[in-house]
Amino acid sequence: MARDQHDGDGHAEPGDEAGNDVEGLREGAGEGAGDGAEDQPDNDDSGDDGDGDGDNCADSSDSGGDDEHGVHATAPDARLTDLLRGDTSAAQSALAELRTRHRRAVLRYARLCTADEPAARQLTAQTFTMAVGETVRGLDPSGPWRHHLLILTGRVAASWAADERADRLAPGLTAHFGETDPATGPRLLAAFQSLPARVQGLVWYGLVEQEPEERTALFLGCTREDVTYESEPAFQALRHSVLTALLARSANPSCQDFRRLIEEAAHPENPRHSTDLQDHMAHCGHCAGGYRELAALRDTPRTALAEGLLAWRGTAYVMGGSAETRSRGGTATVTDARWRPSRRLALVAAALAVAAVPLLYLLASGGSEPAPAAAAHTPDRPPVATAPATASARPSASPSGTGKSPGPERTSSPSKSPSPTAT
Repeated sequence: MARDQHDGDGHAEPGDEAGNDVEGLREGAGEGAGDGAEDQPDNDDSGDDGDGDGDNCADSSDSGGDDEHGVHATAPDARLTDLLRGDTSAAQSALAELRTRHRRAVLRYARLCTADEPAARQLTAQTFTMAVGETVRGLDPSGPWRHHLLILTGRVAASWAADERADRLAPGLTAHFGETDPATGPRLLAAFQSLPARVQGLVWYGLVEQEPEERTALFLGCTREDVTYESEPAFQALRHSVLTALLARSANPSCQDFRRLIEEAAHPENPRHSTDLQDHMAHCGHCAGGYRELAALRDTPRTALAEGLLAWRGTAYVMGGSAETRSRGGTATVTDARWRPSRRLALVAAALAVAAVPLLYLLASGGSEPAPAAAAHTPDRPPVATAPATASARPSASPSGTGKSPGPERTSSPSKSPSPTAT
């Protein structure tokens, strides 16, 4: 029962339906967009979370984790994929586990793609049926299961747009499919799928979905430490892949010569602007597009990836309420990991500068007339107080200036100055 509460699928239906899906697909009923699911959307989703909007449905699923009573609750998604091709009992439980982990996110996205709740539930059911059908026929997901399911949701929705079901889609989605080629997929999809599956998973679950590290490790079949130390390199590999894919589309061989300048111009910490690059991008859409993509990944990585890796309303999907809930769990995103060290250094520099003010004052007033000197120097304090702002604005100057060399002398002088006063 607890599994169904996390899954939002009702009570006993999920396991039964999983078995029906697998058996139907093995009998050849799972071709195409999962037509066998057309007649059972209500049974598929009858016990949903009951909030009616689904904005927070991913939170309870993702933060709650897999129920300990699940047969395959500790199995990675790759293992569940293999089990889908096994005997009927194993396939049923594997599909039930995949639904427990990912169905709420798929339903949330389906709600963005459809005009009403029944259509969203039917789209979700067909998405899972298509996913299982492809897996049984030997087509493994090319990356993370959840992202794979969301891509399939877009594919099923595109098939709806071509027939009488188009009026069940969200306003504007049919026109969107008419302006794009669903076969090519979202604009960053090729670059994303060129990466190893584990790298894709680290980026999607850790950065886009903001899953806790334990959950990401479970899905990918690695350790929490692996997730911690490999997330930033995975994100950098994605940036490199995106730029490579965009420059490869250019017929101008000189574009490759600007790769380094583009990377430096969009550097997260110290961007360097080049006049040559600016002149080149003024008439080269490929390099200009590469710079824009890297700049977006630098400034707003989560929404930039969601927009570039989903067919429709990626920002609305990731901003549907999950970020706040997951941040309370202590999950740090790649963006946090990237800016926090530099911020800590700036705060330390500012603190040292503030601490240096009274020490500099004591050193300056340490002559033969202590009391008068203190009174005479009191008006000088406001000008000296501007030192912290200068030091914090230029952290590189404080270590080489007043930060390091006077440090040892200043720490010893305060301990000596009270001694004569006490005697």
